[in-house]
Amino acid sequence: MTITPQGQLYLCKTPLENDYKNQLTFANANAQLAYFNSVIQHTFENYTYIKKDNVVQVGKNIDEIIDCNYLFYKNTGFTNKYYFCFITNMEYVNENCTRITFETDCYQTWLFQIQYKQSFVEREHVNDDTIGLHTVPENLETGEYIVNSSDYYNGLDNLKYVIQCTEWSTTDENKPLATNFGGVYMAGGAYVCNTINEVVNILQAFADRSKSDAVYNLYMIPASMITNTNESLQYSGQSSPNELTKSINKVNTINGYTPVNKKLLTFPFNYMLISNNNGSSNILHYERFNGDTCNFKIKGVPTVGGSIKIIPTNYDNNLNSEEEGLIAGKLPTLNWSDDEYTNWLTQNSVNIGLGVASAGLTIIGGIGMMATGGGALAGAGAVVNGTMAIANELGAVYQHSLQPNSAKGNVNGGDINVCDHKNGFYFYKMSIKEEYARIIDNYFSMFGYKINRVKVPNITGRSNWNYVKTINCNFDGNIPQTDLNIIKAMFNNGVTLWHNPSTIYNYSNSNDIV
Repeated sequence: MTITPQGQLYLCKTPLENDYKNQLTFANANAQLAYFNSVIQHTFENYTYIKKDNVVQVGKNIDEIIDCNYLFYKNTGFTNKYYFCFITNMEYVNENCTRITFETDCYQTWLFQIQYKQSFVEREHVNDDTIGLHTVPENLETGEYIVNSSDYYNGLDNLKYVIQCTEWSTTDENKPLATNFGGVYMAGGAYVCNTINEVVNILQAFADRSKSDAVYNLYMIPASMITNTNESLQYSGQSSPNELTKSINKVNTINGYTPVNKKLLTFPFNYMLISNNNGSSNILHYERFNGDTCNFKIKGVPTVGGSIKIIPTNYDNNLNSEEEGLIAGKLPTLNWSDDEYTNWLTQNSVNIGLGVASAGLTIIGGIGMMATGGGALAGAGAVVNGTMAIANELGAVYQHSLQPNSAKGNVNGGDINVCDHKNGFYFYKMSIKEEYARIIDNYFSMFGYKINRVKVPNITGRSNWNYVKTINCNFDGNIPQTDLNIIKAMFNNGVTLWHNPSTIYNYSNSNDIV
C-alpha cells in the first residue's frame, strides 16, 4: 500500500526547556496552537510518518536552524494530533541536511488530557490569601526581631493605699467581721486612702487609741481596681473584679515594608509581645485575633499585692482566652512599725518631717515616710525588668525608743516599677527586619506557600504564574504511561506554570489572584 507523504514539521524558538521547571498553560487547544504558530522559524512538509522521540532530517544547513530549540509535528493522514517536542541535539549531515534529535514535551502534548486528582500538595500559590488562612511553618531564616512600635496601658498607674484592719480606728463599735475584695473574702475591714497623709492620719488614730495591732496589712492598689468607699474612707467591699479594656490595632507593614504575600503579616514574621515589665511576657499571633483590632480585658481584685490579669477577648474565637493571659507584676506591700514610744512622742509633740524610705511607709510616732525612684529597660524581643534596691536609714529620735520596734509587712520586687509608673502592661509590635521581609516575600512570590494538604493542586488562579509542588501526585488521563510518569515527575519536582507567554520568567510583574 502506497501512502503519500504529508506529515508536517515546524521548528520553533521558545522559552521552554526540557528540565520541566517552567511550563506554559493555555485556555484551550486553539490558544495553544496559535502561540506555537507564532514562534515558528521554519516549516517542512510532505514527511513520511514521524516517529515519537526519535530523529528527523531536514533540508537545511545546521547554521540556519541552530537557534531553534523546539519543534512540533503532525502525522497528517494518520492523526490530527500535534506532538510538541524539545530539540535535544542537532548534527551536521551535509550542507543541505541536518539531523535533529527530539523528545516529546509531555506536558504540552497532553495538556488537555491531564486529569488532576487530589494529591498531597507540598507548595503552591494559593487562591485565597486572607491573613491567617495560611500558617503552616515555613522554617525560613528570619534574623533578629525588632520592635516596630510599642504601647503602654496606664490604667494601673493611679494608685491608692489600702489599710486592712480588724476594727475601725475611731470606735470599738461595729467591728467589721469580713470584707469582700472582689470575690475574695478577707477578715476584718479596710480603709482606702488617696494620699499618704490620709494613711498617716488613720494609722495615727489607731496609735492614739493604742490599737496599732488592729492593722495587719498596708499595701498599694490601682484606683481602677477598687470601688465603694465612703467619706470616712472605709471600704465597703465589692462582689466582683473590676474590668477595664484596651484595644491595639493590627499591623499591615513589616518594619515599614508592605508585603505582597499576606502570610508575612502572621507569626513568626509578625507578632505581638505583651509584657508585665516584671519578668513575664507572652507572644500573641495577630492572625488569631478576630477582626481588625486586638482587644483585651484587664481585670483585678484589690487584694494584697494586687491580683491583676490581662486576657485577649477576641482570640481564637473565644470571648475570654484565659490561657493566653498574663498576670501583672506585684504591687508593693508597705512596711510600718509600731511601738510603745508612740505615747511619749504624742505627749512631747515631737514633729518628724516626711522623708525618703524604702518604697513603703514607716510610722514612727504618727509621721510617715515614703520613697520614689527607679527605672526599667525594654528591649527588642524581650523586656528586661530593671530592679534596684532603695535603702532607707532612719535615725531621728531612735535614741528615745523604750522598746524595739516590731516590723510588719515587706517590700516586694514591684516597687521600682511602681515608683517609675511602669508596673502595667506593655504591648510590643514585633517583626523581622525589612531586609528579611523582602527576601521572604520574594520567595513566596516565586514559590507560593507551604501547604502540606491533600487537595487538587491550583494549576491556575493567579494572573501570571502558579507554582506547584506535589508529593507522589495522583494524575490520570488518556496519556501513554511513560509520558504520564514524566508529567507526574514534573509536579513532584516542582514547576512554575506561566499563563502568559509574553511574561514568562518576569517575576517583576504582579501576580494577583484572579
